[in-house]
Amino acid sequence: MTLFGSVEWLFEREAAAQEVVSLLGVVELSNLIEIKTRANAHNIGEAIKTALQLRHSTIPERSASAPPMAMSS
Repeated sequence: MTLFGSVEWLFEREAAAQEVVSLLGVVELSNLIEIKTRANAHNIGEAIKTALQLRHSTIPERSASAPPMAMSS
């Protein structure tokens, strides 16, 4: 039997395997459940910084005489 999917914690991955192994008839188990990394403040901050830098590098510069652009919400 092969387990697929994703969880946030290692104990969840191990618990799933333990439950399946205990089932009658299961003789072999391949645990391919992935552990997702949780976002942290540093990762989020770096992602925002990268996105802003990318956005800034792709926006054409306006001429000094052009009126300011209106912000919409």
